[in-house]
Amino acid sequence: QGKADFLLMNVDDVIRKAGRRFGDSNNVLILAADFFDFINDGQLQIVRLTGDIKTTNTGAAASTYPLSLPATFIRGERMEYDGNPLKLITKRDLDDLNVDVADYPDSPNFFYYYNNQVHLYPDPPVGDTTSVSFIYWSMPTSVTGTGQNLTVPIAHHEDLVTFVVARCHERNENWAMYQQLMNEFNAGLGQRIEEAKVKNDTYPIIQDDYWDSWYQ
Repeated sequence: QGKADFLLMNVDDVIRKAGRRFGDSNNVLILAADFFDFINDGQLQIVRLTGDIKTTNTGAAASTYPLSLPATFIRGERMEYDGNPLKLITKRDLDDLNVDVADYPDSPNFFYYYNNQVHLYPDPPVGDTTSVSFIYWSMPTSVTGTGQNLTVPIAHHEDLVTFVVARCHERNENWAMYQQLMNEFNAGLGQRIEEAKVKNDTYPIIQDDYWDSWYQ
């Protein structure tokens, strides 16, 4: 099996590895329900910091906006109208410009959040069937039993184990070990975020600018 297969964990794997690190392999002090809570808390913490789970609401017609934010919504990532990206603006900015968002329907250039909904501006005309794609960070799937796969990417599985062990020590009121492990969790997560942003450990090729030579 490849490296990816070796690193892939499910709920059972996290409970087993966390129990061993905590010193409670038989789950006497920490119950299964506690582990489920810790795993859910850890996955949510990871996603909130990394945005590694994204959902795309695609194919909705422009005229159906505004849309209520999904229950799994954490943070918006991107909005496209007919494949063209829209810029984010705030309702306060529109108010400062004395804009009445409902009076001048047109093809939208912006989007904004207001009253737990995502809106387009200008407001699309009635019957505008242009496809709008809304990409947002979404919450991980909650685990409720053993055998379930984790939602966060493989790169964060060991970080999740560390988080769960930290919460076990918190439950045991070992505050020093809890803090030490949370520091380890945050450091590891920061490293993973950096790795995700920097895809290659080399520098781009630097060469003559075509336009500089063209103007000479």
